[in-house]
Amino acid sequence: MYLHELQVGNVKLENNILLAPMAGITDLPFRLVCEKFRTGSCMY
Repeated sequence: MYLHELQVGNVKLENNILLAPMAGITDLPFRLVCEKFRTGSCMY
């Protein structure tokens, strides 16, 4: 997988790794991993 900037309409994301919203399913350790690897659309 190659990381590159992603643009959807006028929204620019830092990279092309995306996660669907998973409210009530994810926990703090998972969110910390998302933050560390800077996923494009992870809610913290």
